[in-house]
Amino acid sequence: MRNLRFVFPVAALLLVFAAGCSKSFVPARYAGGVFGQMTIPADSLLNDGEGEFTVYVPKGGDGSGPAYPVLYLFHGMNGDHMAWEEKGRVVEMTDSAIRAGVIRPFIIVMPNAYNSFFVDGFYLLDGEPGNKYETFFFTRLVPYIEANYPVMKDRAHTAVAGLSMGGYGASLYAFKYPGKFCFSYSMSGATEGLDWIWSEDDEDLVPSIPRVFETKGYKKEDFGNLPAYFMDCGTEDIICKGFNDMTHEYLRSIKFPHEFREYEGEHEWEYWTACYRRMLPDLSRHFDK
Repeated sequence: MRNLRFVFPVAALLLVFAAGCSKSFVPARYAGGVFGQMTIPADSLLNDGEGEFTVYVPKGGDGSGPAYPVLYLFHGMNGDHMAWEEKGRVVEMTDSAIRAGVIRPFIIVMPNAYNSFFVDGFYLLDGEPGNKYETFFFTRLVPYIEANYPVMKDRAHTAVAGLSMGGYGASLYAFKYPGKFCFSYSMSGATEGLDWIWSEDDEDLVPSIPRVFETKGYKKEDFGNLPAYFMDCGTEDIICKGFNDMTHEYLRSIKFPHEFREYEGEHEWEYWTACYRRMLPDLSRHFDK
């Protein structure tokens, strides 16, 4: 563990275990979560040699309770690991939902994926070597979280969500690694990847979600083993609405069960914070199965 930088006192993180995960938890007594910022070694997988992430850990446990479910929550293009708190107030929203009994306490991990599209080898600027972000996420970050935080490690209590580029990442990881996640929520996601505009090399690096299904060879009998999938996009979103329509039509054509939600809104934080609040009851339902 290196470069430990917590927004709250480090001592507070000693109280991170999940007395509140049990059915006897009383939301009205919830003390709020602890929000911290960290880096871990990434070796040659990332250009900076280290990976950054922030983490929300429920507070108030005494170390004797069970572990927490975990949500990996992704940022969009030109965002970073601080975006969901600085622009989306994720701590406030999550604390409020737990107090209201909308969802039981859970851990949120928000990594800095740069502009990697959450894959290996892609970078937005010509001449810059791409980060091996997908490899970093699954071989460094997830094992680190599971070794150092009180998370439940099974598929049934691991979820992924994100906005825009991060909505693509949440969709990609759900369908490339269905054994890891029980739930995926794409908020204004760039679900067509780069199939629609860039070079063939970029299309291969950042494939559309329909192409992921075709590459994996999923058939109707496989659908029950894939994560629950939600798409949520604003009707005035001029950036990603068309992508969501295309992906939804494809999934509907192959009869893959999913939910596509459309509300008035644009490609902006006001819409994504509303998405996050809409997501929580569904996430709770899947965590509690």
